[in-house]
Amino acid sequence: MNPPLPTVIVEDEESARRKLRRALQTRPELQVVGEAADGDTAVNLINELRPALLFLDVQMPGRDGFEVIRALQCAPSIIFTTAHDVYALRAFEVHSVDYLLKPYSTVRLHTAIDHALTRLAPQPDRSAQLRALLQALPPRAPERLACRKREAIVLVRPADIVWLESADTLTFVHTADDKLQINQTLDRLGESLADAGFVRTHRAALVNLAFVRHIAPLFNGSFEMHLAHVPHPVPLSRRQARLLKERFPW
Repeated sequence: MNPPLPTVIVEDEESARRKLRRALQTRPELQVVGEAADGDTAVNLINELRPALLFLDVQMPGRDGFEVIRALQCAPSIIFTTAHDVYALRAFEVHSVDYLLKPYSTVRLHTAIDHALTRLAPQPDRSAQLRALLQALPPRAPERLACRKREAIVLVRPADIVWLESADTLTFVHTADDKLQINQTLDRLGESLADAGFVRTHRAALVNLAFVRHIAPLFNGSFEMHLAHVPHPVPLSRRQARLLKERFPW
């Protein structure tokens, strides 16, 4: 019988770590050799222990899951846990690394474990898999966005952007005190700004969650968001509201 595969759990919620730990205790193929509750600790732990299997949260204190992967010096098989990140799901499905969409069932957890085990050959070289995964990760949020105000080019920090909107064929950037035009689509901006706390609330709106003051329900089952520095509400579709509820239960 082969020795159990060393496994590391990286999850900022203690209850989620406990759930994983208990489930893994029923799998003799695996042995939990370490746990971490934040990204910085995770990087050191993983590089030291070099586990065969890694359960990795997407959003947590310090480095997020993407930054943890970028800092790894080894290539474990990764099962991501996430409540909302469609970019993570897309990347990991393409590259044969499983994911758990929170809240997940015990059955789904064991299915993910089985899926990972089938891809863990004895002493595998997964460096090529890790390189492919790194290439598929969402781009890091840009430090500045080049926007246009009449004839001038203005460099705007993402943290200063309240929301972005698409109107006809144009895309506009709204800060606390200005409205500028940007030569990028809302789809592309949604991908590049995902790590900076922006969420798509509607097909024509991308919102910085740091500026959300409250969310109000409407009669038709949709919602509207009220943002700081914005005199009118921004629409929140029913689909996007469901995704936000997974991230911020209400």
